[in-house]
Order: sequence, then C-alpha cells, then structure tokens
Amino acid sequence: MKLKLILPAVLAVGLWACSSDEPKQQIPELNTFELSRSEANMQVAVENFAFDLFATMAKDVDAAVEHAEYANFCVSPLSASIALAMVANSTDDACRDAIADMLKCDDMAALNSLYNKVIRMTCNDPNVDIKLANAIWYHNDYSVDDEFTTSIYDKFYAPVTGVDFKDVSSIGLINRWCADNTSGKIPQIIDESIIRHNPVIVMWLNALYAQGEWEKKFDPEFTHTDIFNGTKSIRYIKMMSSVKNRPYYDGDDYQAVTLDMKGSDNAFVFVLPDKDVDIAEFISGFNVSDWRAIMNSRKEMLVNVGLPRFEINTNCDIIKILNEMGMPLSAFLPPLNVEDEICLNAYQSTYTKIDEAGATVAAATDIVGKLTSYASPDLVELIFNRPFLYFMVNKTTGAILMAGRICEL
Repeated sequence: MKLKLILPAVLAVGLWACSSDEPKQQIPELNTFELSRSEANMQVAVENFAFDLFATMAKDVDAAVEHAEYANFCVSPLSASIALAMVANSTDDACRDAIADMLKCDDMAALNSLYNKVIRMTCNDPNVDIKLANAIWYHNDYSVDDEFTTSIYDKFYAPVTGVDFKDVSSIGLINRWCADNTSGKIPQIIDESIIRHNPVIVMWLNALYAQGEWEKKFDPEFTHTDIFNGTKSIRYIKMMSSVKNRPYYDGDDYQAVTLDMKGSDNAFVFVLPDKDVDIAEFISGFNVSDWRAIMNSRKEMLVNVGLPRFEINTNCDIIKILNEMGMPLSAFLPPLNVEDEICLNAYQSTYTKIDEAGATVAAATDIVGKLTSYASPDLVELIFNRPFLYFMVNKTTGAILMAGRICEL
C-alpha cells in the first residue's frame, strides 16, 4: 500500500562556519565533536532556544500581517544565539544573566566552549561552501580592555575593531562585511538611519552562509507544474520530484524526511504536519522532543518526495521578539569603559533557496548598543503541495542554523 505524505509544514535546520575575512587556518580545526556533560547540557538548552525563537517569531509574524496570515518567513537560531552569547560576554551581570536565562543557559563557560567547538567543527567541511563569521565594532571615542579583546576572540574568533560611528561610511563598512561573509546574499543589515539621533556605541555581528549539493539530487526532468494549497490561496508551482531511500520519521501528527548534503554532515529536515493540522498550532507545539525523535530515528524508507522550488528572504527587527523571550532592552558595557547605560536593538536578515541541485542559506544578525534616551509498504510519498516548515541541521553538532515557514508560493 502507498503511504502518502503531503507536508503543510517543513523544517530545515543547519550550521556552517568560517570567516571570509580570516583565513581558514586561523581557526583551529576540530576533527572530533566530543562534549563534556555541561557542554552537552548547553547543546540541549540551545536547541530549546531555537524552537522557542521559531515559535515566537511565527506568532509575531502572524499578528503583524493581519491581511497576509501565515506569511512565509525564515529565522536563524544559530546566528541569533551566537550574537546573543557575544553580548552576554560583553555586558554587565544583570544583562548577562537575563540573556543566559533566555538561552536556557545555566553555565556560561560551558556555552562559550560549546560555541567554540561548533565553530571549529563546522569550519572543517570541504564539501560545503561554508562561512561563519563574528565581529564586534565599537565607537572609537571609547577604549576597550585588552583582556576583553583577547577573550572574545579566543571564544568566538571575533575581532574587536574601533570605527567612527558618527561617519556614515561606517555603515557601508558593516554592510560590506555582511555581504562578504554571506557571499552577497545579505548585502545590507542596517542603513544610515541607525546612526541618527542616539549615538551608536557598539555592534555585535554574526554572519553565516552555506551552499551545498544534495547527496541525492532531484532530476530537473521530473520537475513539473503542480498545485500548492496555501493558507490563503491555491497556486500553480514548480514541484521537484524524487523517489529515493531516505531517512523518514512518522510522528503523531506529522511526517518528516531528511535530505542529506553531499559528503557533509549538514542536512535539511522537512517536516509535514498532517493535512488537517493548523500550521500555527503545529509550530507552537513542535519542540525539542519532536526534533530529537526525528534526529535519532535511523529508519530509511523508499520515499517519493515532492518538494517545491522556492527562494525567500526575511528582514526583521527582532528586538521585540527577543524581549518577549526575556532579553533586556538596556545594559552596561564594562569592557568598553562606558559609564552610561546603553539601549539594545537587534536585527536579522535571512535567505533560503531550494532547488534541484541543492540548497543555499545565509543569515546576518546585528545587535546594536546605543546611548539610551530611548504510498506502498516500501514507498512513502512526500508531496510538499501545501504550507510547510523547514529547518537546517548539522547532524554532528546538532546546531540549528535556519528555520522557516512556507505558506504561499
């Protein structure tokens, strides 16, 4: 008998690392991803944060777009959490503790060492075009403690650089850095308005990019016109098709299939809720237990995957979302010797493209500190012809790079 799977929600998660500004060899390779008990606990904590962020953003997007309910979006939990971890290592105890609580972290030292290993491990992937870069820019009217500069680089390989944030050219510098480290997919993370009014004191940035081929590609000859049953409309789209043995999981109210990247530990996991399950309700209930069940499953099935080609960008002021999750809106900066309290803002831009050959993702997160004023038994069919979610995951480190939702095509 044919087991039919039509996914209204797909999850794709992932991670990649290395900076285009710094030669690869400057980041020590890590050939074996071994975690201490405390680091493993932080790995679970970061996974919980990833799904909390995804669910909170979905809720916020749905509330903001009254006439475009269930709009497409993607968010990078990995990019956001690394940027937040850098902020936590730069600010006063109250801000650090609040961010730690938001990241579900009870051991900041273990979180720092986890991210250090994640960066080093994911830099060592010769089969995927991968970049992950961190940086801190501060206004050069202030001085930075040498101990802080050394510490933040040792933990996150993030150079700390002084610039004149009163000069509009500094914005071009930041945007060029984002473009370089996302292979041009995120050409701009901020605009000149950011330096108007309240002076900018510091920016913490993370950028990531990954592009790889499917281990089992889709043959373009089998791509065909099909119907996508969106939340608002029914449209004709280009549906890729492939019948291959793939990792498959059948949950209580969803099904999932994993598409591996060629010669890499990176993979996309596509999750399809059952036909009558509301996409918003599904996201609010999908958690780490579900995710672990999918990732720990070793079952392979012959799966007929029908997956739309798609390409989406999301640009979002995420401070409201992070604040809902517990991030403070202000902080003090002892390492920069700033006496006044600063206000915090956060922005993220993301990109995802899926086609027959493979996948491309990119993200940039900028947290800004400013002076405050304020089928058959052997065949499973997966036809992605209705709303779906996607995440991207590194199966070795477990880090979640990207999470997205497709409702209209």
